[in-house]
Amino acid sequence: MDSTTKCNFEQLVKEAKDVLVSKASRPASQSSHDLSTP
Repeated sequence: MDSTTKCNFEQLVKEAKDVLVSKASRPASQSSHDLSTP
C-alpha cells in the first residue's frame, strides 16, 4: 500500500488504542453495563 494509506492506517490504530485505553481506565461501574448490552 502507498504511504498515504499507511499513514491513515497508523492513525486509525493509534486512535483505536487511545479509545481502548480510555475505556479500560474508566471505573468498572461506568463501562460494565455498556459492555453487557447486547
